[in-house]
Amino acid sequence: AYIQNNFSTSIFEPAVFFSLIILFFLLFAAVKYRKTHKLVSFSISFFLLSMLPLSNFIRISGPKDMGFVCAERFLYIPSFALSIALAVLFGKIISSKNTKYLGYMLITILLCSYTGRTIYRNFDWKDTKTLFSKTIKLSPNSSLLNHIMGNELVKEENFDQALKYYNKALELNPYSYASYNNMGVIYFKNGEIEKAINKFDEALAIKPDYIQSYFNLGTLFEQIGLEKEAIEEFNKILKINKLYPKVHNSLGVIYAKKGHLEEA
Repeated sequence: AYIQNNFSTSIFEPAVFFSLIILFFLLFAAVKYRKTHKLVSFSISFFLLSMLPLSNFIRISGPKDMGFVCAERFLYIPSFALSIALAVLFGKIISSKNTKYLGYMLITILLCSYTGRTIYRNFDWKDTKTLFSKTIKLSPNSSLLNHIMGNELVKEENFDQALKYYNKALELNPYSYASYNNMGVIYFKNGEIEKAINKFDEALAIKPDYIQSYFNLGTLFEQIGLEKEAIEEFNKILKINKLYPKVHNSLGVIYAKKGHLEEA
């Protein structure tokens, strides 16, 4: 679901060098067979073009500090080209009397292997935690995956383990403001008010317009009786987004408690 690779820095790295050779071979074949084997030429062209938006040749698949990210889903559309290429190949094998049964055998092996792999993979999609437990083993140095695992553990109220994952996420990406915020929520639930405030402040230092941390701070101040400070935090949100309903509701509750019914 999420595979993180390091950036390549030299054309002579084996992965880069041999990939370029394969790319050149595919381009050559697409041009060479454009008239004599049109389906083969089309398949190659379709594969390369459908992969281009996800190739990071022009970077679009995430912030630079994430490295190069790839995933199974990137191949959903390009795999159409592979299916055509296999159909052409098996069609030729089956059309010959000498290799007809070999072709059927190969098709059966291929379909059984794909079916078995699909069934086996489906177990990883049992639920979010199972999926990301599997995924994080493949990409342990992904800040995003560690953050997501922290979120899943919070749902189970396994706060100690969640904090470990959030800390790991921050080690890998010190700008993960959402991890700071979620740690603040845990400390707030545990009654560690000072730590919670510090974490919310750290999140806002990275992203000054992060509404969730303002809201969490406002809620925290309200619950410990600092209504003036709570109103200040909630009003900061309204400067960013006047249409944030939870803030209007929270302000209404505070004003009602203070007896300012018209404002409430």
